[in-house]
Amino acid sequence: TQTKKKSTWASVNIPIPAGWDGTIVGGGRNEYQIQPAAEGAKVIGTSLYCFMAFLPDSYEVGLNDVAKQNKASIYACDSYDVFHSWKSAKAGWDTGEATLSNTDVFINVWDNMLNSGKFLTADWTVKVDADAVLLPDRLKSHIAGLRPPAGMPIYLKNNAMDPGLGNNGFLGAIEVFSKQAVEIYRDNKE
Repeated sequence: TQTKKKSTWASVNIPIPAGWDGTIVGGGRNEYQIQPAAEGAKVIGTSLYCFMAFLPDSYEVGLNDVAKQNKASIYACDSYDVFHSWKSAKAGWDTGEATLSNTDVFINVWDNMLNSGKFLTADWTVKVDADAVLLPDRLKSHIAGLRPPAGMPIYLKNNAMDPGLGNNGFLGAIEVFSKQAVEIYRDNKE
């Protein structure tokens, strides 16, 4: 027995395991919008731990250097780290299109970030690509205006692109997570 998995890029036959009776185990992982904290209730602060990974011997080195010299981007956050990445391979689709196969790079960078432990000292963790523009003070102002309730695992959507692209309002150039969200990732990543 097979079913079809459809995405923006391709339709693929997915085999159903023998003996599976259709029971869904573990429930859904649907997203939901967190409502602002009530007046007088505790909110998550606005301190930022930011990190960047860049590819040595690439244009990203110069971008990182300029940001550092100007105390801009991650260098204007409350704390920061810089990690090195490596060149990713490309994987082909049955449509003839190719995309980067960079999951191992992301996992390594996130493991390095977790091992640094600096995310525990800030309210928010922000992953920033070297070629992205981050204005930490503006992000802090935006977060304060959202009034996120204290203790909640939250990620901030960062775009309003066409939902048909499958990104659900979340692109990787700048990723913003509450400390509680990063702790959940850390505790469940294996």
